[in-house]
Amino acid sequence: MKKFKNLFLIFSSIIFILILLELVLIISGTYSQLTKTNLKPAISVFERPKNATLEFEHPDLKTKHYFYYDQDGVKNSSKTPTINKKNIIGFFGDSFTENVGVQEKFDLVNILDGSTKKYNFVNYGIEGFSIDQTFLRYLKYKNHNFDTIIYICHTDDYPRYEIIKNITKDGSFEIKEYDFSKFKKIIGKLNLTYLTLDAYYSLKFILKKNELNNNKSYLEHKITNFFSSSIISNILKNTNPQEIDINERNKLEKNFVKILNLFNDEVAKAGRDFYIIVYPSKKNIKLFKNKKLKNLNIFYLKKEVLDKKYKFVNDGHWNEYGNLGVSKQILEILKKKNIYFEKNYLNEIKNDIDKIYKVNNDN
Repeated sequence: MKKFKNLFLIFSSIIFILILLELVLIISGTYSQLTKTNLKPAISVFERPKNATLEFEHPDLKTKHYFYYDQDGVKNSSKTPTINKKNIIGFFGDSFTENVGVQEKFDLVNILDGSTKKYNFVNYGIEGFSIDQTFLRYLKYKNHNFDTIIYICHTDDYPRYEIIKNITKDGSFEIKEYDFSKFKKIIGKLNLTYLTLDAYYSLKFILKKNELNNNKSYLEHKITNFFSSSIISNILKNTNPQEIDINERNKLEKNFVKILNLFNDEVAKAGRDFYIIVYPSKKNIKLFKNKKLKNLNIFYLKKEVLDKKYKFVNDGHWNEYGNLGVSKQILEILKKKNIYFEKNYLNEIKNDIDKIYKVNNDN
């Protein structure tokens, strides 16, 4: 009987500590973005929460900023719901498109939106997306009032999952649905789940790095890196085209071409323009020379976008200067739509960017 009481006491204490820890995490908000998100398996289409303001951090300046996702789960800096906007130029793609590392004012699509009142530039990008997920996201929102679709293709946009299957020559295809079990859906709402995942992946990172660098102690690694590993990047960690054999690469490239052609066909059916803007890596340039690609509107960004000054120091994505440079190139592509930046607009944006870095350096 005494043993039973002791076990019950131990069990009750553990439950109490876990509840207390969950409450502390709720108050701190460390994992609030993930607990509020309608999580889906990585092999389905990840979505941002609807009617939510999410917090992000600048990779270099470490300042906080926020983005609002409207009733459709679309990044939206205006008061008008995306579904009610007219003449939309919609941007689709991965993290280079979603662009959450900078303040709203310096977001790539937001800079472009300030160039004209004739069109509404809207950002449909989601970090971690591959071509298959991007295509399905377009299908989800195809009833929006699009004039033009722009797909920004980065180097690792290969289709990683078998979401789109049985693609035929006449353009028909099947979409395979995936979902979590009820148990996973429940634990997906708990902060403790993400603390555990964060600790697990951080520990793996620490141990792996320790093998490579014995000059730093385990404790130092733990302090430096414990909260630095991204849960999302680990959950959504997918096939890296650089680490697969040639046969698998050929299969991925073949599927990429099929899905991109499908994407083009679906946009064309709706009478919309479709532009593909390609990040100018060697792998991308080779990929887009594939002879089975249809007659697509493909535009390569100039190689200056690869320059270090265009990227965060602590992150390979475009920084504010990168967004400004890329926006100029995109407007060159859209010239036939008579979209131009006002004379002093770009200078004003650049001056504002200079100021935030100057203030940070002064501090």
